[in-house]
Amino acid sequence: MTNDLPVCVCCNKPVEVNVDQYEKFEKMHWLCFHLKYEHEGDPDKPCDNPICPWWHLEVYREKLLELGENPEEILSNARHTDRDRELPANYDNLFIKE
Repeated sequence: MTNDLPVCVCCNKPVEVNVDQYEKFEKMHWLCFHLKYEHEGDPDKPCDNPICPWWHLEVYREKLLELGENPEEILSNARHTDRDRELPANYDNLFIKE
């Protein structure tokens, strides 16, 4: 990361991906733009827009369940096998449980 990266006006973090779309997304990260202008309802839940990343995650979760897989177990296994990745202390509470 370099200091000459544009900064998102929403979260004040550098925009590293989609820099070429920085102006199109009103000087924001794509996700910040989506959550601010396109996302309907609670930003912690999927919206009906198929470009929404939470929508994608919900589709994957539902498909895994349909295939007889437990999404939380898959994530837990990935977490325990990826030793180089630090996760927040409240990681297990970050998922919507229904």
